[in-house]
Amino acid sequence: MAGYGFKRAVRLRKTPTPKARFWSQEKPNSRREIIRREVREAVAKLAYHQREFIECFYFMGETYEQIERRLGKERYKLERIHHQALERLRFLLADFVEAHFGIKVERPHRCPICNHPKKDEIEEILERKKPEESWRPTLEILRTEFGLEITAVQTVIAHLRKHMQ
Repeated sequence: MAGYGFKRAVRLRKTPTPKARFWSQEKPNSRREIIRREVREAVAKLAYHQREFIECFYFMGETYEQIERRLGKERYKLERIHHQALERLRFLLADFVEAHFGIKVERPHRCPICNHPKKDEIEEILERKKPEESWRPTLEILRTEFGLEITAVQTVIAHLRKHMQ
C-alpha cells in the first residue's frame, strides 16, 4: 500500500478502547464475518466503476489485463480507478478500524469542510441546496456563518462526491 501514498497506521494507545476489548472477546469466525460485512458495505458505497474494479481485482482475482479486456479501459485509467477506490475505502473504513482495533488512521487534511468543527451543520446546508439553484448563496453562507473561504465550487462538489456519498 505504500505505493499509493498512504501513511502507515499508528497505534492510538496501549490500553484498548471498550470496543477493542469487546473485539478481543469475539470468536475468530464472527470477527471475520464482522470485517467481511464492513468491507462489503464500504465497497457498496463506491462509484460503479470503482466497485466493479475492486470486485474483479480483489474478489474474483482477475489481473489488470483481464479487467482491461472486460471493461474496455486502458491500463492507466484502471490504475487511476484503483487508486481512487482504495482512497475512498480507506476513508470509509477508518472509523471502523479506529473503533474496533484501536489503530488511528491518519487522514489527509485537504478538505476544508471535513476539517471544520461544524462539519455536520455545513453538510446539512449542502444537502438542502436544490440542483437548479446557484452555488453563490451557499458559498456566501459558508463564508459568513462558518468562516470558510471557499472560492471554487469544485471544492464543495469534491466534498459531496468523496465524503458525503
